Amino acid sequence: MLGSPFAAARLLLLALLVASPDIARGQAPAPANDEEGFAPLFDGKTLNGWDGDLRLWSASNGLLVGRTTAENPIPKNTFLVWTAGWVGDFELRFSYRILSGNSGVQYRSKLHPEWRVTGYQADIEAGTNYTGIVYEEGGRGIMTPRGEVVRRTERGSSVVEDRFAKPEFLQAQIKDKDWNHYVVRAEGEVLTHTMNGVMIARLIDEQSTHAAREGILALQLHAGPPMEVHFKELRLKHLKRSAALPDPNQATPADAIQVPPGFAVERLYSVPREQGSWVSLVVDPKGRLIASDQYGSLYRISGLGDGEKIAIEKLAIAIGEAQGMLFVGDDFYLCVNGGAAQGSGVYRLRDKDRDDRYEEIELLKKLDGDGEHGPHALALGPDGKIYVLAGNHTQIPSECAPSSPHRNYQEDQLLPRNPDGRGHATGVMAPGGWIARFDPAGGPWELFCAGMRNTYDVAFSPEGELFGFDSDMEWDIGTPWYRPTRVLHHSSASEYGWRYGTGKWPQTWPDSLPSVIDLGEGSPTGVVFGTQARFPRRYREALFVADWTFGRIHAVWLQPRGSSFTATSEVFVQGRPLAVTDMAIGQDGHFYFAIGGRRIQSGLYRVKSFVPDFAPIADAESGKKERAERRALEALHGKDDVAALEKAWPALDADDRFLRWAARVAVEHRPAASWKARALAEQRPRARLEALLALARCGAAEDQLALLARLAEIDPAALGDAELISWLRIHSLAFVRLAPPNEAQKQALGKRLNPLFPSGRSLVDRDLAAMLVYLQHPAVVAKALALVEQLPSQEEQLHYIFTLRSAERGWNLPLRTAYFSWLGFAPKRFKGGMSFELFLEQIRKDAEAKLGTDEKLALADVLQPPPPPADAAAPARVRKFVKSWRVADLLPQLEAVGSGRNFESGRAAFVELQCLACHRFGDRGGSTGPTLGNVGGRFSRRDLLDALLEPSKVISDQYQNEMLVTSWDEVFVGRVVAEDATTLELKTHPLDPRSEKIAKKDLVERKPSNVSPMPNGLLDVLSAEEILDLLAYMESGGDPAAPAFKR
Repeated sequence: MLGSPFAAARLLLLALLVASPDIARGQAPAPANDEEGFAPLFDGKTLNGWDGDLRLWSASNGLLVGRTTAENPIPKNTFLVWTAGWVGDFELRFSYRILSGNSGVQYRSKLHPEWRVTGYQADIEAGTNYTGIVYEEGGRGIMTPRGEVVRRTERGSSVVEDRFAKPEFLQAQIKDKDWNHYVVRAEGEVLTHTMNGVMIARLIDEQSTHAAREGILALQLHAGPPMEVHFKELRLKHLKRSAALPDPNQATPADAIQVPPGFAVERLYSVPREQGSWVSLVVDPKGRLIASDQYGSLYRISGLGDGEKIAIEKLAIAIGEAQGMLFVGDDFYLCVNGGAAQGSGVYRLRDKDRDDRYEEIELLKKLDGDGEHGPHALALGPDGKIYVLAGNHTQIPSECAPSSPHRNYQEDQLLPRNPDGRGHATGVMAPGGWIARFDPAGGPWELFCAGMRNTYDVAFSPEGELFGFDSDMEWDIGTPWYRPTRVLHHSSASEYGWRYGTGKWPQTWPDSLPSVIDLGEGSPTGVVFGTQARFPRRYREALFVADWTFGRIHAVWLQPRGSSFTATSEVFVQGRPLAVTDMAIGQDGHFYFAIGGRRIQSGLYRVKSFVPDFAPIADAESGKKERAERRALEALHGKDDVAALEKAWPALDADDRFLRWAARVAVEHRPAASWKARALAEQRPRARLEALLALARCGAAEDQLALLARLAEIDPAALGDAELISWLRIHSLAFVRLAPPNEAQKQALGKRLNPLFPSGRSLVDRDLAAMLVYLQHPAVVAKALALVEQLPSQEEQLHYIFTLRSAERGWNLPLRTAYFSWLGFAPKRFKGGMSFELFLEQIRKDAEAKLGTDEKLALADVLQPPPPPADAAAPARVRKFVKSWRVADLLPQLEAVGSGRNFESGRAAFVELQCLACHRFGDRGGSTGPTLGNVGGRFSRRDLLDALLEPSKVISDQYQNEMLVTSWDEVFVGRVVAEDATTLELKTHPLDPRSEKIAKKDLVERKPSNVSPMPNGLLDVLSAEEILDLLAYMESGGDPAAPAFKR
């Protein structure tokens, strides 16, 4: 059984293909001038131009015949070699008939003595298993079975990009003991075998140590029993590589990029595809840049001076895939994310003999994580330590010191949460993304701070403060737990409250710190301060943060607030497409940035100012005293200092939130027994709440009674918003961490809180409702539903709907009807991210599970799940097969996407190919694939075409399925949407809400699937003009007024 998420899409594709009479007969339509450029290899009468064992080969009557007999067997494979030339990029056409045995056609192969040949082979046999496969004679064996597209990676692993047909179907296209028409086409790394007009197999050979780009052509006779094979009509066409594969390696031109007045941007280098897609930059001690390919090597860039020619050197070291690079003196540190060297981890490279080559590669720390949420950046702190940044799918190093600043983290969820409806990060537990630090001279690692989602880069300010740019979860848009991209101030032991699914903490909670500034949707990448740039003073004072998705770099100006900061921002660099990955300030003072990532077109750019200002920049005077106080408190973190309590306790009552935080952490790092009594006796209003928060986090079960009694002495009605939210949160932690409340405690607290709800204070009311539901107070249901009718935003309404799913008391039939009616209409009234409707569906299921049989019958009309969206309906018409499109077919025409296109044609193609069934586009579409509304801002036309024609070439972690194999050999492919210690819940179909539950004990293998949920071949039913219209439609975001549609 194959529980595949591709089933629906493949059925659609099969329907489209079968609808074509030509394809139904197994014959591909012949293009115009089909035989142009082909030359015969065989004169039909002699073996002129061929060399082999003439006892076995003969020519007559238009046939080239190979034959072995029982009387004349061969002990090993032998070959008839074409001696008139070599083949590189080519198309070979011929007909064959095999009567018995095994044969094949060698190409791009090597000749050895006694007519032995090794290399690629188009297989032929008289049996039913191997004809058409891609085989490597004398090498790697079977490279591509029938019915598959296989990519052989640089490291030698085989990735199945597509399974486009069953072998039985393909075997049925082959005539037994009769003539078959075979086409072998080789273009660059792509090798395709076609039989009787039907593709049989395709290999994409990226393994540079084994792949061949040219070689000889030969025919095989296989050792073994007697065999006989006939060939005829052998014709060869050499493909000009410049024509077959036009050079597409042009990054976005500088004149398509906007910068503020007084600045100029230059495109310095368009990265060739063979040099990868660059995702990180660093300046070496000699002022050169070093760039790292996301999936490959390191490149050194010199010749950056005015009038110099840029030179690119691939570093001859067996390491790469670095998303973080740092020089400390002459030592070169890398944060590797992937399979380079010994895998993900922090490495140190040294040039021992100072010959500009790194001879020594030392793994300092192995890290458990990779991919887009794996290990990322490195930064040198003012304390001389190296700070290591990792995303939320990276495990914290087990060797982190117990005395680390950040510790004692938990999930801390008062009410049950729901995982993401599409399974992203399900089961990834606290503390989320993290920053650790270590001394390069030695010593233990320390966990510095955590609770981010997926910050890609960090930078220290001139004053020594650390900042990062954290990612949003765009699938959460429209929900109360959505958090936009945001600049964070990473102080010691800071916590930012990322938890998976609906469990993200509001930044109003006292145990989570707020952002410096929110910047909306995006994909954060590089971060750098402009201090050393040859820029006007205003921009030298800016923090620059890059957004990959929307093709921009923000300039952020920090403004002191207490001991931390707030900020303002503007867009500094903007382009389309301009997928910015990293930035660096060169020793020349110029601002360099790279674009790339996910194998898209990469480039290197430089921004210069016409009016630079070289005056020194002083530290901000505002807040300087508070920052010094905070750092003094942070110096106590992790230290066994008996005086820490006396030093920290006064600051628990500080006006500034960051100061109180630093003081509380210093207190928490001392044994609770040494300060518990003091916390319970504290009278200063702010200090009282901070001390009780510390006790709720660090105390024991026996402390719960005293803690609740102390909280009960505080009148919640007299508290301001922040204080009341803290008071409620301390109760939550007392119940979650110390001990759940007994019935008497529930009733007492519920009696106090019920009169306060609703208060008319939005953020307070959210926490009041959650606590009342946790206490199962019967009045909260009616009050909350009445509030829902009055609230202006869907996020606020959804908060109460989500919270009430856990309420068990206080319901009646009218309230149930109102609740489920809201859920029924919400998908039509509200819009959100790709998981929005899935969250709604899970909330509905949770609430319905609490209904009795009679209630379900009474509510039958409102319990019906909503119908599927109209966008996911069947296509309006079935299209006929046009051509098996390759990127090379359309590259010469991509310039035509920019003007004179047909909007309606592009829109029709987008709809009829059912793109909206899986993808959000504007305010329409499904939620199982990437949002396409801003695709033109991330991808060049070439990269967009690549993604459409070869969807498995790069699969984002967010959309990658998992493959599960059971002990009874069942294979399931899909998204894990829920997981606990014993069971996995797998959604195997992207458009079907049903899921499979699989016991973990039954699994023998679990690994990421390397096949995209989007099938190959979707564009094969479009003409070239329709594809260009589709590209224009997508690139424009569906805007009919875009320049591409002006005629």
